[in-house]
Amino acid sequence: MKLLNLEFVEISLKLVPDVGTNMTVTTKIEVGGKSILGGNMDIKMEVNIITATRLTQGENNCPKFVCEACQTQLLKVKANVPSGVLPGVINKFLDKTLHKLLPTMLCPTVETVLKSVNEKLCTADAKYPLGSHGFIDYSISELPEVTHHFIEIHINAMVEQMEDAIHSSANSSAPMTITSKEDATMLGVSADLLNSAFAKLQEEGLFNVDITEQTLSTLGMPPSISSLSAMMPQLPSLSQSFVLKIAMKDDAKVALYLDNALLTLNGAIELWDSTATDDLQPIFVLNADIDLKCGFAIAEGKLKSMVTLDKTSLSMVSSADDSLEVSLVDEFVRTMLNDVFVPVVNEELETAISLPDMLNINFSNAKMEILENLLLFSVNTCSA
Repeated sequence: MKLLNLEFVEISLKLVPDVGTNMTVTTKIEVGGKSILGGNMDIKMEVNIITATRLTQGENNCPKFVCEACQTQLLKVKANVPSGVLPGVINKFLDKTLHKLLPTMLCPTVETVLKSVNEKLCTADAKYPLGSHGFIDYSISELPEVTHHFIEIHINAMVEQMEDAIHSSANSSAPMTITSKEDATMLGVSADLLNSAFAKLQEEGLFNVDITEQTLSTLGMPPSISSLSAMMPQLPSLSQSFVLKIAMKDDAKVALYLDNALLTLNGAIELWDSTATDDLQPIFVLNADIDLKCGFAIAEGKLKSMVTLDKTSLSMVSSADDSLEVSLVDEFVRTMLNDVFVPVVNEELETAISLPDMLNINFSNAKMEILENLLLFSVNTCSA
């Protein structure tokens, strides 16, 4: 007898708290071939494959489903039998043969399915690039929790450069409770991970931007030298081209509140005459505290961010002319931050943070919620 057709009709899954799953797979099967009763036989059946699996931890802390029990339940059977065979004989033959044949034929398919699931669950040693010289190393932190309603997997994320870990992030500092949703798969990204990733990107200079007259021309913005000269006529060097240097010094900080995400930067903003020699001082140096509102979305397996200028606090550190005050340059600097700095940063953030691939679930169309210290993405399980 040979297996001619195998079709999975329906899968029913029940979670067993602190254990694993009970799964029933309704299957349509067709077998055929020569019979020991003589002649050819074709048998069509509907069978339940009933399994009990336990969720354990395998190598590299990877979660692993292990099949502990498997049995079959014959629901329907239709057989085309050789002519002349009595019904009682064929019924006895089918009962005896199928009782032995079905578990041997169908239970190995469960092992094949579990092997595929286990491979997709394991994120150990899964490293994704971050910036130019870093990467994020994702790994399972502990045995996943199984409840009546969901399986929760905790993932460590280590932000590294070369062979040295420079930032680490597991879950947020305080324990987080996520309310499960029916028929939904959810992915939580902690504020800790965002802080670690943005700090690494800042070290690479993502938030450092030099703005020149050529930069403005490329963006289609009018030159600003004339307006600056009108503001500060005491500085003749402004009749020449300039460079506005924006450089962050402290780690970028991400704060997640209910329905609100804020990226805070602190750094220096310097205006230089680009024709000046190295021994000259900048025209002015400002200390800048910059708050950027953040929006997030998942596309192509990456967490993409977009920022908009929320508020800026400027203070004068030094200037080439003692009479120069922040109020004279405030409008110009804010315009440069909003119209040039923010678009440049957004372009860099387009491919910033890669996320672990779990079970090939696509979160691109996920619904996003911003909670306390957590970004939560949820997607309908059937459409994932």
